[in-house]
Amino acid sequence: MSEHFKEAEFRCKCTRCKRLIPAIVDNRLYDLLEHVRSAVGRPMYITSGYRCAPHNAEVGGKPTSDHLNGTAADVVVTSDKDRLSMVKAALEYGCRRVGVYQSFIHLSVNPENPQNVMWLGND
Repeated sequence: MSEHFKEAEFRCKCTRCKRLIPAIVDNRLYDLLEHVRSAVGRPMYITSGYRCAPHNAEVGGKPTSDHLNGTAADVVVTSDKDRLSMVKAALEYGCRRVGVYQSFIHLSVNPENPQNVMWLGND
């Protein structure tokens, strides 16, 4: 956990595990999110953190999704300016796995998946 983010925000959203199974969250992810939050100067909202395998499949996540091991979070964005400032702060901090979507950004700290990648996705 960290100053502005609590473990409960990262729990799987499915009905099988919500509130029952603690989230797995890598401390490097907490550090990245704190840095981004400080840079943008406002609260950030996590829409997806840890996911169990069945829920990941239900939402169309890849079988190798970083959400499965607690190294990724999807963060709400509300404007183009918001999106740019979050992505810029993440890259400055050293984040090397970023997905850019219309309503959220995906930030990952998993060193085992390809690095220096950014992708565009549909919500």
